[in-house]
Amino acid sequence: MPITAEQLLSALEPLPFPARLTLTARTARGLADDGTLASLLSELDGRGPYERRLAALAALVGRDAGFLAERLADPDPVVAGYARRGARDLPVPDEAVAEAYAEAPAVLRTRLARLLARGDRGALAERLVARMRAQWGDAEAARLLPACSAPFAARELPGLAHAVDDWTRLARRHPDPVLDHAGRALADRTEGEQRDEWWRRHATMVAALAPMRPERVLTLLERQGPGSLPPELSRGLSPLVTADADRVIRWITSPDRREQRYEPIPPSGVLHRLVRAAAPSSLAALGRHWLIRGSHFPALVKAIAPGRRPAFIDAVAAEPGGVDPALSVLGLLPRERRLAEVRRARTGFDGTDYWFEELDILAHGPIDDARPALLAGIGRFDADDRATAWPLFVNCADRKSVLYGKSFDIDV
Repeated sequence: MPITAEQLLSALEPLPFPARLTLTARTARGLADDGTLASLLSELDGRGPYERRLAALAALVGRDAGFLAERLADPDPVVAGYARRGARDLPVPDEAVAEAYAEAPAVLRTRLARLLARGDRGALAERLVARMRAQWGDAEAARLLPACSAPFAARELPGLAHAVDDWTRLARRHPDPVLDHAGRALADRTEGEQRDEWWRRHATMVAALAPMRPERVLTLLERQGPGSLPPELSRGLSPLVTADADRVIRWITSPDRREQRYEPIPPSGVLHRLVRAAAPSSLAALGRHWLIRGSHFPALVKAIAPGRRPAFIDAVAAEPGGVDPALSVLGLLPRERRLAEVRRARTGFDGTDYWFEELDILAHGPIDDARPALLAGIGRFDADDRATAWPLFVNCADRKSVLYGKSFDIDV
């Protein structure tokens, strides 16, 4: 039985908003089965914004492709949104989409371009590229590239690359053409600031390509990579580590890289993958490379299982360097190894006036042995010296309380 707009609106009036949508959808589905939906849509569409939005919802549920095709560029964003959802699932003609694209304002053209990319309308997108380029310029044509086929995108990208505003979306749709373009773009830039600037601007794009083309991304890094990893790419190393952990380490430790002083530490998940996948010799090489980089080496040691840490420290120390690897991560070593390293280090102290680096080492040993030196530190005249020594004393005492499972007073 046909239902008029007045009847539907009266039924919706006392309901909360979610229930209104449910009733509208149920009504539209029933009228569509009876073949009487068109008259309700016509009545609702002739009223105000609220009724027009109900009509668009009813058309979507009732699968009225013709009604939705005429509203793809509707000025009401809710109505246009229902129409675009219908164009993804219903047989809305390509001609209707093309006409809407040509008439829509810029914000709607952006949404329609995403519609084309999500749907199977590559041929339509390719036809629109030349038309939009002539009508609106290169930026509008470039926005359509994700919806085109890979061969078409590869052919047009060199001429439209300057106008691409969302490289990540384009990379996810067409990884190989984008990687080809990246290689050409980096070849035109000399090593140094120009190349590093390209990587800073496109790090998110390369991180998006890593899960899809890890081998090609690794090759790009090896041949034309940045001196220092941008944070976005550092966070996206997991797919590259999964593909070839040793190769990633060889690139990180390459002497050709010009690392920045504050290069970001890869996330713990990346470090755990490296520890599990890399060969012991590669992992030791990475440890030696990161040993002088502040918190990089402790983060790597923390990713290693405690029982394997002594062997890793020994492997890193096998090649002498300027920093003792064990002393830089005493707090991460198993107790017996930690105490042995403290005893070894104490043999080199003169025992008169300890520097704070030496106090930190002593504080990792038994509190009975470290107490005299720590008390001397917290008794210094300078307030900054005392502020540095107090935490060492407290942490040393805390290690003893943890060891014996009880708390005690600190006798100073």
